[in-house]
Amino acid sequence: MKRFLLPAALMLLGAGSAMAAANVYASGLKYADGKISFVLNEAAEKVVLNLIQNGATVKSVELGAGVKGANTVDVPADVAEGNYNWSLTVSAATAAEPSQMELANDGLHLCGGRGLAINVYPETPNFGNMYASIPPTFLASGNGAGGSREAAGVYAFTADMETINEAPYTEGLNLPASGASSPYSLKVGEEGDLFAADWGDGTGSVYMMKAGETTFSDVFANGERADNGRVTVNGVAVHGSVQDIAVWGKGADRILYTQDEDLPDGNGIYQYNIGNLATPWDAAPSKFLGTPWVNNNNRLAADGRGGLWVSQYRWNEAEAYPCLFHVTAEGVVDFKTGDKSIFLGNTNSGDMAVNKDHSLIAMVDGSDGYKVYVARVSWGEDGVPALEKVFDFNYTDRGARPINCAFDYANNLYAIFNNSGAAGGITGWQLPLENVCTTPANGEIKVASAVVDLTVEAENAPAVYYNLQGVRVANPQAGNLYIRVNGNKAA
Repeated sequence: MKRFLLPAALMLLGAGSAMAAANVYASGLKYADGKISFVLNEAAEKVVLNLIQNGATVKSVELGAGVKGANTVDVPADVAEGNYNWSLTVSAATAAEPSQMELANDGLHLCGGRGLAINVYPETPNFGNMYASIPPTFLASGNGAGGSREAAGVYAFTADMETINEAPYTEGLNLPASGASSPYSLKVGEEGDLFAADWGDGTGSVYMMKAGETTFSDVFANGERADNGRVTVNGVAVHGSVQDIAVWGKGADRILYTQDEDLPDGNGIYQYNIGNLATPWDAAPSKFLGTPWVNNNNRLAADGRGGLWVSQYRWNEAEAYPCLFHVTAEGVVDFKTGDKSIFLGNTNSGDMAVNKDHSLIAMVDGSDGYKVYVARVSWGEDGVPALEKVFDFNYTDRGARPINCAFDYANNLYAIFNNSGAAGGITGWQLPLENVCTTPANGEIKVASAVVDLTVEAENAPAVYYNLQGVRVANPQAGNLYIRVNGNKAA
């Protein structure tokens, strides 16, 4: 496991690189035996340990710089005895302008990619993981040359872009021999579960992989499937082919939203109050929220207030074809925009993402010179949203087919492109936002008393070593500080 580097050495990491680094954050926070460990998605200029008791920070300790990837460091010796909740605040220089990031992992060159999702919930297993899906189409047709993956399914990557599974997760998915829509879209819920939407007529459904697991299960019960993809259970229409999904809430309050084209109410948004989903859903949708769009190239995202953002591809700039809608929990469209000064939205999939605190919306455009748009969200007293564009910039990698995008925990933006071969895959952009991020840890740091009982049987007994937290050390290592006890003497 990597150790901390000195700040002077850290400066060498960016030398000679024409691409940007990511805005930095920590994941995988753990404590054991007087040490904390964590993973940085990018090198950090400063790492600060925050110790918390009764909800208040009682001590913050600078730990130095951190390297990209795995880090381990001792809990500082001057921390008083006690049990602490804790967090890490990491920081680096703020970017001057939006910049494309250097993603060195060749495994991100996913041929014909479709879904993209990132776990932004620190309290869940697999926090920081990125998930990407590939359907069978490009691979079955032989167009995968130049891509780095040769099998359909879902791939996972750590926050620092290391590959987790060389072979895709497929167990529990209903993958066809060919097709461009299975699995089509991915989302991570607030409990860390990964949801996959299948848009195929013969396989359409929603699948869920619980946090910490590698096998999917069907959200819906088995039933009779019509030629158009609609599935009925005991004569009740339950679901059809699902292009996109959104997940909101936890536990018994969890809601799944789908964009379904096959149910009797028409191509629209459906709500399922799935809760803990002890058994597969076998009833009609809980609610139909309407059809706010003109076509079915759409994306859904929870707004953090019980409603949804809905995007669509539009083929011209007329007001009849807005690229972004807001839909309330009651199914009322209270906002829509086709304003080119905010978004153009001509991507063929309505490519859209909302960040972890629902304050930013991004769209990645496959036309108009290949552009990324980012807007800030505000809410009026009447609960109606307003948007203010904060960034728009051109990108140069991957080409004209962005199909899904997602923010990570530090508000870096990523998009997946469904081009064939090496032109497909994942690209990311660092945004010029304050490059400081705090991650809360799960679990406590426990610091024992450093007072050592010096009573021993004989003054010439063998030396015994303790670390500065008073914990006995069987094999002391050179370069560390210890308390050495010989008989009734300590040094």
